[in-house]
Amino acid sequence: EKRLLSYVDKSNENKKNNDSLEVTIKPKDIKKDKYYFATYALLYYMLVNEECLEYYNSGRINFLNEEERFLASEISYYKHKYNTVNVADFYTYLNDKEDLRKVLDKATSLDLDNSVSVKDIESYISTLHEFQIKEEIEKLKKKIKEEPDVAKQSEYLMRIAELKKNS
Repeated sequence: EKRLLSYVDKSNENKKNNDSLEVTIKPKDIKKDKYYFATYALLYYMLVNEECLEYYNSGRINFLNEEERFLASEISYYKHKYNTVNVADFYTYLNDKEDLRKVLDKATSLDLDNSVSVKDIESYISTLHEFQIKEEIEKLKKKIKEEPDVAKQSEYLMRIAELKKNS
């Protein structure tokens, strides 16, 4: 009888453990590297730092993706129209632009301090520039593989060498 009771207790214990098991499926992780961080940090600082916004307006910040470019453009427009940018008000302003709000969410999720130095802004800009060069080189390498004309391949190689030299 004791053996049977201990078996039943163990069986019930296993059931409890099995019932409490939860399966969690994580969504595909977005690669959050230094380029990701630089992009969204710059977008955030455009909201809270006048100098960063000026860098964008002067053409020194170029974002890679369309959504990021649109958000930066909206931030600049909002600042021009209302002469100020408040993160909460800007979020409300984007109420009807779901795609841009998602991009803004990425920027605000970084949990950054509102103050940033010019040196840090320039570092983020150079990180983006470095990534753009890397991407351009990869595109040219693909073109070289696909191009049958040796003269065109040579042009692409020269462009790659120029990009590497200037970076």
